[in-house]
Amino acid sequence: MKILSSSFFHRSLLPFFVLVLNFLHAQKDPYIDFNRAREKAFEKNYEYALTVLDSLTVAYPNNEDFVLFKASVLHWSGQREQAGEILKPFLATDPPNKQALQIQLQILEADTAWGQSAELCLLARKVDPSLDTFYLFHQALALYQLERNEEALLVLDTLRNKVYEVRNEDLRTAILKKQKNIVTLGLGATTFPNSSNSSWYFSHLQYRRAFRKSAAVFRLNYGNVNQLSSSQIEGDYYWNNSKYSYIYLNYGYSPDTNFFSKHRVGAEYFYERKSILLSLGARNLWFSSAADVFIATASVGYQYKKLLLDYRIFLVEDNTGFVPNHYVYLRHQNDTFERYFQLDFQYGKIPFYYSIAQDFDRRDAYRFGVQAQLRAGDNFFFKPIVAFEIENLTDDVQRERIYFQLNFSKRF
Repeated sequence: MKILSSSFFHRSLLPFFVLVLNFLHAQKDPYIDFNRAREKAFEKNYEYALTVLDSLTVAYPNNEDFVLFKASVLHWSGQREQAGEILKPFLATDPPNKQALQIQLQILEADTAWGQSAELCLLARKVDPSLDTFYLFHQALALYQLERNEEALLVLDTLRNKVYEVRNEDLRTAILKKQKNIVTLGLGATTFPNSSNSSWYFSHLQYRRAFRKSAAVFRLNYGNVNQLSSSQIEGDYYWNNSKYSYIYLNYGYSPDTNFFSKHRVGAEYFYERKSILLSLGARNLWFSSAADVFIATASVGYQYKKLLLDYRIFLVEDNTGFVPNHYVYLRHQNDTFERYFQLDFQYGKIPFYYSIAQDFDRRDAYRFGVQAQLRAGDNFFFKPIVAFEIENLTDDVQRERIYFQLNFSKRF
C-alpha cells in the first residue's frame, strides 16, 4: 500500500515539475545571450554574434535593442545592404529612430554616399539635439568630401563655438590645405660680429601653385653682398609619382654672376612611409668665376609622434674628391595648427641658405640654429630663422656670422 502511494505521488508531481522547468526556461533573461553577442561582436567575431542575434530577433522581433544591434553587426561585417533593409522601418517613422539614424550615417559614410550623409546630418540634428556636435562634425566631413569647402568651414565655425575637439581642427586644416596658392616674402640678413665685413642682405619673393598630383614654385632671389647686387630666378617642381614618394626638380638662373651661380640644377627623390623618410639626389652649380660645383646628397629621417629627427649628408666635389658635410635637425611639429619648432646643426662648407661663390672657398663651418613656423588665423604664416656660424676660412683665420630671416606667407 505504501509502495502504491509513493508511486502514485511521484506520477502526480511529475507534470508539475515539467511545468516548473518550462516556466523557468521561458523566464531566462534574453539579455544574457544579447550581452554575449555584443562581446563577440566587439571581438570582431561577427559570425558568432549574428548567429545569436538571429535567434533573438526571431524570438523577440519587436525588441529594438536586438534588431538595431543586429543591423550594426551586419554593417561592421560588410553586409551593409542587409543592414539598410533592417533600418528602413525605423527610419520611416516620424520622427525617425535616433539610434537607427546613427547606424545609417555609418553605412552612408562607409559607402561614400556623402550627399546623403550631409542630408541625414541636417535631419538628425533636429531629431536628436543632444548629439548636435556629433552631427555637425559629420556634416562638415561630408561637405569636405563633396568639395564644398566653404560650406564645410562655416559648419566648423558653428562647431568651434560649441565645443573644442582636436578632430574638428584637424578637419579644418585638411580643408584649408586644399587651397592651391601660397605667396611668400622672405627677408634675410647676415652680420659678422668679429669682422670688418659689411652685412649681407637677401630677399626672395615666391609663388607656389598646387595641382592634383604636383606643385610648381616660382621664386625671385635678390641679394647685396660686399656692395654688389645680384638677382636670380628659380623654379621648383614637385611630382607625386606614387602614394609614398615624390620627385623634386630645380632650376635657377642668374643674369649677373656677381655671387649667385649662372645656372643651377637639382633633382631629388623622396620616399616617405609610416615613420621613415628617405631621399637621394644631386645638384650642380655653374659659376662664371670658378669651376662648377657638384653636390650629391641623401637623407634619412624618423618620425615619432610629433617629433621628427632628420640627418642629411652633402658630398661636395673638389680637387681632392668628395668632401662630406653633415646637417641634422630635430623638429617638434603640430600638424593640427601647421606649426613647428626646429633645432638645427650643420658641419661642413655648404652655405646655409643661398649658395654663393665665395662660401665654397671656406674650409668648413659649424652652424647652430633655430627656426619655427606659426600660423595666424587660417591662412597667414610667419617663419623666423636665426643661425649662428663659426667659419674656418684658413688654418689661422676664423670668422663668426649670424643669420636672420623672416618669411611671411599667405595661402589662398
